[in-house]
Amino acid sequence: MTQPPLSQYFSANEGDGRRYRHPHTGELLPSVTTILKESPKNLEQWAANLTMEWAVGNWMYLGNTSNEKGMRAGKYRWKDVRDERAGVGDGVHSYIEAEHRGLWEFPDLNEEQEAIIEQFHWLKTQHEIEPVQTELTVWNPGRSAGTLDGLWRIDGELKLIDVKTSKNHWPEHDFQISGLAHAPLALVSLVDHPDPKKKEHWEEIDNPAHISKIDGAAVIHLRADKAEIIPIENIEENWKVFEALTDVWYAKRTLEEKQKESGK
Repeated sequence: MTQPPLSQYFSANEGDGRRYRHPHTGELLPSVTTILKESPKNLEQWAANLTMEWAVGNWMYLGNTSNEKGMRAGKYRWKDVRDERAGVGDGVHSYIEAEHRGLWEFPDLNEEQEAIIEQFHWLKTQHEIEPVQTELTVWNPGRSAGTLDGLWRIDGELKLIDVKTSKNHWPEHDFQISGLAHAPLALVSLVDHPDPKKKEHWEEIDNPAHISKIDGAAVIHLRADKAEIIPIENIEENWKVFEALTDVWYAKRTLEEKQKESGK
């Protein structure tokens, strides 16, 4: 998936997350995925395992260099894996988007991505899937904004869906979908290549993927060796968690501003 046209990074440091700018009002809101950074994740062991794997595979180098150089070479190798996995997902998202929109230009895929797309095509032989909306940006004034992967009719039911290529289905996926499903508004482009700064290129409408208008939500979990549709249960409870994370995000930003003002 390419970066949504209305989104932008908070800073040159991509780790700071993204925000969206409303083309009519200029309102700036944190992205749903940026809000999710406030959710505690058990990444420490995952990062430690990846670092250990790198060390085992590079023991000869480590044995012939200084501790300082070895630490510098190995301490952030887990970020390489993280970025690689993100790249896999981006390519798959872009391919599905091109396929559903009938675009001529498809992204180049590596072997793993091609296998994932094959799994997606197999899934479509098992279920009746009709894309209604693809890559729709939704807006929750004063709170957050985000772009959902699709609003699809699956076996006759209208579902808000999110495509994931992660190893597992994580709670954060459900928080994310609930946040998108509760946004009251959506912004749709009126031209093929919209300019985020031109008001006339955008129309604000009621969110067609709002929780009151859909039959449910699901994660389309795609891997090179499997594809499955995972229904999202307890959307309202997940929404409460997402709202709490949103409160935490805003509270921390307010605290940072106050500390800057006081010089601390």
